[in-house]
Amino acid sequence: MPRPSQSVIKSPLMGHQIICSCSLHAYHVFVQAAVVCQGLLQYLAVAFPKCAWDAFGSWLRTVRPGIPPSELAVANALRQPPRPSCH
Repeated sequence: MPRPSQSVIKSPLMGHQIICSCSLHAYHVFVQAAVVCQGLLQYLAVAFPKCAWDAFGSWLRTVRPGIPPSELAVANALRQPPRPSCH
């Protein structure tokens, strides 16, 4: 039968397991947030292409009418001050 003092001692691996578990959780939360943000950028590109192209403050060779902007173009457009013309 183990003595009470021996049953209370935690192994050093328990602390590492907790740290790894917390790190893995933080990684999953970060990836989930990135996926949500990517989806929002795609939605804005499809739903409001004119607003995104009008607010895009840079030059692209691939700007064509009828083609929605990329996520990069939408992200850059969101960094610009809002314009009253977009609804």
